[in-house]
This record gives sequence, C-alpha cells and structure tokens, in this order.
Amino acid sequence: DDTLLVIGWGTSVKIAAIRTNLNKGTNGTYKRVTSNMNQVDIVASFQTSYYISGIAPFADALVVLAYIPSEDGEKEFSSAMPSRQGNAQRPEVRIVSWNNDELATDALPVHGFEHYKAKDYSLAHAPFSGSSYAGGQWAAGDEPIYYIVSPKDVVIAKPRDAEDHISWLLQHGWHEKALAAVEAGQGRSELLDEVGSRYLDHLIVERKYAEAASLCPKLLRGSATAWERWVFHFAHLRQLPVLVPYMPTENPRLRDTAYEVALVALATNPSFHKDLLSTVKSWPRVIYSALPVISAIEPQLNASSMTDALKEALAELYVINGQYEKAFSLYADLMKPDIFDFIEKHNLHDSIREK
Repeated sequence: DDTLLVIGWGTSVKIAAIRTNLNKGTNGTYKRVTSNMNQVDIVASFQTSYYISGIAPFADALVVLAYIPSEDGEKEFSSAMPSRQGNAQRPEVRIVSWNNDELATDALPVHGFEHYKAKDYSLAHAPFSGSSYAGGQWAAGDEPIYYIVSPKDVVIAKPRDAEDHISWLLQHGWHEKALAAVEAGQGRSELLDEVGSRYLDHLIVERKYAEAASLCPKLLRGSATAWERWVFHFAHLRQLPVLVPYMPTENPRLRDTAYEVALVALATNPSFHKDLLSTVKSWPRVIYSALPVISAIEPQLNASSMTDALKEALAELYVINGQYEKAFSLYADLMKPDIFDFIEKHNLHDSIREK
C-alpha cells in the first residue's frame, strides 16, 4: 500500500513514501483505518547541479528535465520572463538513480532555447502500469511516454529500444559495447554488418590495424563483397600483410585478384617473406593466378632484398605455374634435400645435363 511521491524543486529532489495507516485487528489481520493522517517517510534526497524543470519516475530510477544554469543562476530560476540575451543552454533529459548517479543524458533540440528560463519548461508523463527496470526493455507499445513542453515545442520521449541503444552506443564511440549488444541478440541480425563496419572504421582511424584485421572473420563473416572491400582498403593503407592470415579461402571464396594483391603485398616487404612462403604453401592453388605474383618477385632476383624465403616462395610459384625448370634452378641454389625427388617427379634429367 505504499505510494511514492517524487518532488523536484529548484535544485533539490526528494522522494517520499506515503504509507496507509493499518491497525491490527483482533483476529491478527490488518484492517485499513479511515484517517486523514497517513505516514510519510523521506526515502531519498539529493541536490543537483542544475535546475529541475520537471521530474517523473522511470521504473526504479528518475527522469529529470534539467535546466543548466548560467553564471547568474539564481536570477535565471526566479525570473518568470524569458531572457532576451540568448545565452541559455539546451535543456537536457537525464536519467538518474535515487542516489543521483547519472545513467543517461540527452540534450533536447528545442526551438528558441537560448531565450528560455527554467520555468518555461515542464514535464508530464503517461506511466507504465507493468514492471521493468531502468535500461530494460518494455514490450512494444507498453513503454512509458514522457512529454517535454516548451513555449514552441512539445517533445515526446520514450525508453530506447534495443536498436536505439545500439545506435546511441555507436554515436558515443562505444563500438565494442555496441558489438556485444548485437551479438547478445539485441536488435536485427543485419545490424551486425553496420556495427562491424563502423567498428573497423574506428580501429583504422586509431591505426589499430592488427586488431582490426583480427576482428574481420567475426565481423565480415561470409560476405565476399565485404571481405574484398576490406582487402583492398588494407592494401590502399599498405597494411594488407596483417590481414592476410585471416583471409578466407572458401566460404566465402574471394576473387582471384584479392589473393594476388595479398601475396604481392607480402612479396614486396622482406619482413613478410616467411609469411609469403607459408601462405603460398597453405593456400589452394586454384584460388589465384601465380603469374602476377611471379612478375612482382622476379625483378628482385638479383637484388639485396632477395631472401631465401622469397626465393623458395618463387620456386613454389613456378611449380604452380608449371615452370619446373625455373623452380629446379632455385631449389638447387637453396640446396633443398628433396631436389632429387623433384627431378624424378617432373622428369628434369635433361635440365641437369645442361647444368
């Protein structure tokens, strides 16, 4: 039988619990006593740094219509006339706990706010009769509605749904939290594409290329188009080598050029020559053409940048391209122990005689 009364005045908030008087009857049960004297207890009280133009319950929290004071704050609140100086700030809707912990805030797009006082705003609400909690999800159509009234506008506010919440997280740069919300099943599954793309964009701007690359399998999933877009974007940024270990070779399979560009990126940087060799050995031969990669490596044959790993990778590419004699020549230079098996397998006895 408790009733809560929420009071906001000036910069003070009080929450009072009004309890109906009950007397114990002779049979041990309680009976209501008709009385004009109910019990009132202040169960919460706090001060704010802003003026309160309106206040209403929000599940187990409070919705406060906040007027941000200017330097002459006392005068701003006490005067009933709108200011002509035009220096007022936009009013804000704030969600706060009973301990004045701020849970959310949003500035309102009110016309003429520069000239308004705290008393020019008011807040009314249509309460929700069911049960939920601050930040929780109400069923569609059951959520409480709040009306913010100003001299020129009426703004209708209601709790964010899952997709609103995700959009809000993205707007505030909390990409990881937005991704977690989508993965938890909040919002449409299609949102994962948007959230993933924006998360990757954010990491690229922060130059966290390795982290962005490691997230691509989870964020891009089976979309060949998305994968190809990011492959060429990493290539444009000259960061493609960090993405190569994560590139899919099936489900989805990308266009040949995506794999060729990736291999060339590894070939042109001595730091990644060992990665090139392992990639050439592990990737299926049918997903790319070896010729563009060979053409990128051959000019380095007599250069100081030619490493043993690059030479062996070139030999592997020659084999893929059917150029066995050229591959044999490189294997011989590298003194590979299985070179005789290679000779027998590809019938290169005539090449040995010429050597």
